[in-house]
Amino acid sequence: MRACDPAFKAVCPLRTWRRGQGATHGATYRARGLVELLILLKSLHVALALVSGAGFALRGAWMLRDSRLLEARWVRTAPHVVDTLLLASGIILAFGFGLSPLSQPWLAAKLVLLVLYIGAGTLALRRGRNRRIRAFALAVALVLYTLIVLSALTHRALGVF
Repeated sequence: MRACDPAFKAVCPLRTWRRGQGATHGATYRARGLVELLILLKSLHVALALVSGAGFALRGAWMLRDSRLLEARWVRTAPHVVDTLLLASGIILAFGFGLSPLSQPWLAAKLVLLVLYIGAGTLALRRGRNRRIRAFALAVALVLYTLIVLSALTHRALGVF
């Protein structure tokens, strides 16, 4: 495994330590541990993103079928836990790899798409007045989720566009 993930086009903490400024072997070793921790956190972030998207799609399907499972307590609380961990891991990764939405257009686009996704998801699962509006909002939210994932994978503002 490489110490720095090439998918992150930012300053690698390991390279920063190796460049000089009198860094000792111990400092390089600590930096390597930090990078490995960030790569592990990236894996957790990806897993949480998949769980969050799959959970949203499942709740959307249950909404379209008028399933009583949507009223279960765990169905109402689990998404908040997963999404909070997802957001926290994303913030830690951004700081850890030195990424800023102001300097990385794909990250800025991802944040804007996230806000739109939350709005469409809320409309789809709670605030839509009828099933047609909710179904349309669900489709829009799933498209937005796909664009968020593509933006993260390709590091382009809108995924493949």
